[in-house]
Amino acid sequence: MAGFDNCYFVLVRPNFLGNIGSIARVMKNFGFTKLRFVKAPKDYKDSEARRMAVDAIDVLKNSELFESLEEALADIAVAIADLIRKDQRVAYIDIDAHHGNGVQDAFYETDKVLCISLHESGETLYPGTGSEAEIGS
Repeated sequence: MAGFDNCYFVLVRPNFLGNIGSIARVMKNFGFTKLRFVKAPKDYKDSEARRMAVDAIDVLKNSELFESLEEALADIAVAIADLIRKDQRVAYIDIDAHHGNGVQDAFYETDKVLCISLHESGETLYPGTGSEAEIGS
């Protein structure tokens, strides 16, 4: 499906193989194929994950493994920087339990990047940032 080639899903420390396979299946059902893992279990492509992936084995098979979130997002941040140099606007969406402040911090000073971070309150979770009143500079 055109339009989703540049969309990445990044799962950080996923634990349950069935959930890993289910994520791959849901992604494929909606036309997404780029899946990345940070510190996934060693057997993250094993039988239970494949069983739950059903017809999305290709998404699971082509997924990428990284040691840190910074590594998993590095080329995405470079791509965003390249797009804003070409006077393009970018929307970066982070859906997670905690505030994803790395990419946001990198582009905090520009009006060319819209960072949307959907997360739990920073009052109780690391890194303690990401207030709903925060709008950049």
